[in-house]
Amino acid sequence: MRKEEVQKMLGKPRTVVKFTRKNEGVWNWRYIQSDASQASFNFHMDVTSRLVTSMCRRCSGH
Repeated sequence: MRKEEVQKMLGKPRTVVKFTRKNEGVWNWRYIQSDASQASFNFHMDVTSRLVTSMCRRCSGH
């Protein structure tokens, strides 16, 4: 999956971070889960803007 496809589905990311040494970029979105808790979704992409990995996690303390 490419970053354009992800942005089309999820909209503009909350944050964008580049990791030059890893040749990787990470886009982050926050959302509310069905139980009303906050969660975070990260999309990790390589220099060709293709998905490397993704991660979801609960946001504690927010």
